[in-house]
Amino acid sequence: MASLLKNTAIYGLGNMAQKGLSFLLVFMFTHYLTPSDIGIINTLQVFSVIYVFFLSFGLERSLYRLYHDYKDVQDRRNFLGTINIGIVIISTIVISITFLLKDAISALLPGVAFYPLIILGMCDAFFTTITIVPKILFQVEGKPFKFLFLTLGQAVFGVTCTCVALYMGYRSAAAVFGAGILSYIFFFPFDLTAIIKNVNFKFDTKVFTTTLKYSLPMLPSLLSSWVINMSDRFFINHFYNLTQVGLYSVVYKIGQVVQLFSTAVLMSYNPIFFEMANKPNPDHEKIQKLHNDNILLQLFMCFIVAFISNDFIKISLTESYLKVAYIVPIVAFGYFFIQMNGLQNLSFHQSKKIIALMFISVFAAVTNIILNYFLIKYYGIDGAAYSTVITQLIYFAIIYKISLRYYVLRINFKIIALYYVGMAALVFIFFKYVSPGWLGLTLKLAIIVIIFYLMFYKQVIGLVTKFKERKQVSAL
Repeated sequence: MASLLKNTAIYGLGNMAQKGLSFLLVFMFTHYLTPSDIGIINTLQVFSVIYVFFLSFGLERSLYRLYHDYKDVQDRRNFLGTINIGIVIISTIVISITFLLKDAISALLPGVAFYPLIILGMCDAFFTTITIVPKILFQVEGKPFKFLFLTLGQAVFGVTCTCVALYMGYRSAAAVFGAGILSYIFFFPFDLTAIIKNVNFKFDTKVFTTTLKYSLPMLPSLLSSWVINMSDRFFINHFYNLTQVGLYSVVYKIGQVVQLFSTAVLMSYNPIFFEMANKPNPDHEKIQKLHNDNILLQLFMCFIVAFISNDFIKISLTESYLKVAYIVPIVAFGYFFIQMNGLQNLSFHQSKKIIALMFISVFAAVTNIILNYFLIKYYGIDGAAYSTVITQLIYFAIIYKISLRYYVLRINFKIIALYYVGMAALVFIFFKYVSPGWLGLTLKLAIIVIIFYLMFYKQVIGLVTKFKERKQVSAL
């Protein structure tokens, strides 16, 4: 648990730098851009995310699992080289097809021009794809500080460029995306250096075929995840307008802060899990305990975001966003099930049962599309939030039941449910009876510290004891 918390803190800095600083830009957008402009930016971000899947076919995702199958250094270098060359080939083909289908793509994104907006979204996705391999490599090799350098440097540079553009009067979606692309270009030499040092630029057809067989079944799962998490913006735009998309995107983004911290935990936990699970005699009891500790940590982070969200909106944003602040707790607690799915999916990846995961994900995506259509049509952005929660709950129930057939990762539901209900009730009471603002925020922060101590006091005491022991040893 101690190493997990340590690496989580390091990965968290990088992840928060890359996505957290981007989140903070939302508050700047609310002051410099209209909700409609924010809606366009968010729609482009959604497009960019799904486009990444097609540019790589999920090849980079194979590193988390297949990297450990290659024990020899040269075999690993050949594996990495094959992945990088494969991504470049696939990206070239997909981009060419995109230009041929530009009219159809424009029709799917009403209000967003192909030139220059969708082109910029494509560029953003392309640079994301070709620079992701060195970042994942540093994760699987347990080099969080190198990962931190790439993500932190790029995030700071990108935010700086965006701020300069907005300050100089370039206040548009094109300017925002252009600033982000500039940060990718500036840091590309560092990414390229990391690749050259760890890769043999050799294309092995057999390795590529094996990797593609592993990654391709993940593509429907990744697309399904996109549908569940982001397709609601398209339905809101279809039934209402980009202004509603902008309002929903901002409050959703606040609820999504959970993902910034939880992703850091998962980034740290994934390589630890696969390393432990692939030992000749894995310690299943230790794995189970770490799994449940991880779930509690995820729940606690969801609670924090939900608990203080309306105070944050009251202090930082305008009244129009405060009116829809009640959506944030729905999104935040809904994201708990998303993170539970991410953890439970490790059973499928460890057993290489990706096909089963694919079918479950596709079923969940279809369910979400149906729920989005009817709930958003009749209940607007409230329906969008509830659609995500309901879908993820159904998704998790199926994932958990089937995952136990492959690699057993059991969850202590009695403890988890007790904490979940208690935290949700606490959020509801404060939202209903305590006015948002500085006073409410101060009181809530005190409560958060107390709950954290009660949940993790053993781990905290253990870390303090180890720190004192190391200090005594170094003093000698």
